Amino acid sequence: MKWDLSLFFLLAFSGALAGFYSLRPDLVTADGVTERIKRLKVGVVTIAVASWGTVIIGTYIINPWYRAKLPDSPKSLLLANPNTADRHNFGMEWKEHIAWISPMLATVAGLFGALIAKIAPVK
Repeated sequence: MKWDLSLFFLLAFSGALAGFYSLRPDLVTADGVTERIKRLKVGVVTIAVASWGTVIIGTYIINPWYRAKLPDSPKSLLLANPNTADRHNFGMEWKEHIAWISPMLATVAGLFGALIAKIAPVK
């Protein structure tokens, strides 16, 4: 099985969703909120770091291999068949450009969370 940073991103993201759900007033005491907020801070940082790592590895390690100027490269194989050319034209072009938005948004979310915590700390 292939292990990469995207697995950590997915795990941290699902953990963050569960953490936000657990902040419902009927589930949390005052002490529980403080403990869960600390966990959510770690989760948001993990999401940001994992998504930056995933995008950087994908852009500078995986993508050059995919786009190699060889007759049997994955890109060449997809474009050679008219039935699979759309997989490259839509899928890879979308992935190459939209992938950078995820780490940017994760970083912004962490920064906004830090700023909000400074202005209105949870006691």
